[in-house]
Amino acid sequence: MFWTVLGRILWAQRAIVLITTLCCLAGGAYVILTVQPSYDATARVIMNNITTPNPVSGMVVSTKTVDAYVRTQIGMIRDVQVVAPALEAIGWMDDPNMISAYSSRPAEDTRDYPTWLAQRVIPGLQAYPVEDTNMLEIRFRAPSPDLAKLVVGAVRDAYIAGSISDRRAAAEADANQQQEKAEGFKTELQALEAQQAEIARKTGILLQPDGSDLDSRRLSQLAAPPRAAGDLGDIYQPKPTAARAALADLDSKISAATETLGPNHPALLQMKRQRTMLEQAVQQEGAVGEAVRAAVAARARADAAVLAAQSAKVLGQSKDRVEVRLVQDRIEAKARAYADALKRVANARQQASTIESGLTSVGDVAALPDPAFPNKALILGGTGGFGLLAGLLFAFLTELLNLRIRTRTGLAAAAPGVPILGTVPKLRTAAPAKRARKIRLRRGKLKPAAA
Repeated sequence: MFWTVLGRILWAQRAIVLITTLCCLAGGAYVILTVQPSYDATARVIMNNITTPNPVSGMVVSTKTVDAYVRTQIGMIRDVQVVAPALEAIGWMDDPNMISAYSSRPAEDTRDYPTWLAQRVIPGLQAYPVEDTNMLEIRFRAPSPDLAKLVVGAVRDAYIAGSISDRRAAAEADANQQQEKAEGFKTELQALEAQQAEIARKTGILLQPDGSDLDSRRLSQLAAPPRAAGDLGDIYQPKPTAARAALADLDSKISAATETLGPNHPALLQMKRQRTMLEQAVQQEGAVGEAVRAAVAARARADAAVLAAQSAKVLGQSKDRVEVRLVQDRIEAKARAYADALKRVANARQQASTIESGLTSVGDVAALPDPAFPNKALILGGTGGFGLLAGLLFAFLTELLNLRIRTRTGLAAAAPGVPILGTVPKLRTAAPAKRARKIRLRRGKLKPAAA
């Protein structure tokens, strides 16, 4: 029942729906016929830093910051600092028409000429990331394909050149900053070295490259021998020698000869004289050994005294030694910081002279042959659909504001329970005659019938 009533309402108000739809379609057709067509041109660049580290700095965009990096690059493309050099490259900065238009701008417009000209072009300039790639597509819309290609190509070149310029400027600023830090580290290092020299002059403590001082190293050298002073004489205890062996052998021969020979036998006397000479030689060896042992013992006692004195000296300098080593640690830390700062300065200077932009042009600039605007199908479909919806809305409003009951179902829906006495059939031939009678009455050609 609902759809039947709805269909009757729309059929009764079909003129409103039809007229509204036709009017909207006519408006769309007028736009298509009168508006100036616009054409799109595109150029693409690859953002290398998303997948490949920078060859100089090693920088690579992490997956967490890719979206922010892409938005930043899109903002750079649509910025005055990129668009203005592109327009200057194609000669628009010197165009008399542009200069004349700038001169006739409103008085409250205080923009400079490059900014004013660039902001006239930026609304038609767009950039989009190409899906599933690390490419950006730059798109510009202009009244002709050649003009669109010219502008988008210049913008792409200016974007790449601007990226190189920005990298160089940032690297130069970083190099200057790191140079200032390095100079600060150098000044602090020199002050610490002067402080260390002053402490060494007062205390006599000189640290070696391995971190030890001369007094501690000397104490280690003095304490290095493994034997004590009383044990060093053991090294020179009597040892078997040729004279001792010969004396022992001769004693055994004399003992054997004494049993068989007389006391005055020449051979026995000869052996006794030999024994006397060998005994003197052994005694001389013993005297030398005693002298050596005495010298060694004296040297050991002297070394022990020197060791004790050196130990006392080292222990007395323990506090100064701690201070010297703390200063040395600070010197080493500052030296490392100074060396790192110099490395960063060299790296930044290298980046300041780079020609790497992190961007690569892809292909040639392409212009679409068909106009991007107006889109006939889209405009006619949109205006037709809008007109149809507006006509339906107007039809329903008209019906609501001027409600009529046309059918049995309409009466049953509007006033349930009201009895129906009858229905008037639709007279197809009566309506034209009634309209003609009304026209003649308005023109005064027919008098109204008597009551």
